[in-house]
Amino acid sequence: MKTLWPSERTNLSDSELDQFEQALLPHFEEKLAQLAINKALCAYLKPFYIPFAAWLRDKKIARNGPMVVGINGAQGSGKSTMSELLALILKDSFGLSTAILSIDDIYKTRAQRQQMAIDIHPLFNTRGVPGTHDTRLGIEIIQKLKQLKA
Repeated sequence: MKTLWPSERTNLSDSELDQFEQALLPHFEEKLAQLAINKALCAYLKPFYIPFAAWLRDKKIARNGPMVVGINGAQGSGKSTMSELLALILKDSFGLSTAILSIDDIYKTRAQRQQMAIDIHPLFNTRGVPGTHDTRLGIEIIQKLKQLKA
């Protein structure tokens, strides 16, 4: 499989990519098993995940401080899986600490949503509807995470 991440966006040589792949493959396979994800995703370790993680590392070094990375996609598109796999690579290969915050982590409480369903519209009973997330909480969490040291 050819590289899916643009080569000009990473400073890794082909031999470094090979070394990272060999070192990471058992951990990557184990994480996929934990997540109940098909091992076929291993085919993307070298052409995408490692170069992308290296690019993130380079961006992090240039910033000289915590970095927030957003991953966007539809429900079920693999955002959480991608985040978990990148966190593994960033830790195991580049020694970087990560914290994963999912939009699922910042829903308003059931009681708040039920009250909104009464006051505004019945759809607020359902998670995922715009307005059902506690965006203020999400911003506060990100701000606090950015203040953490190693």
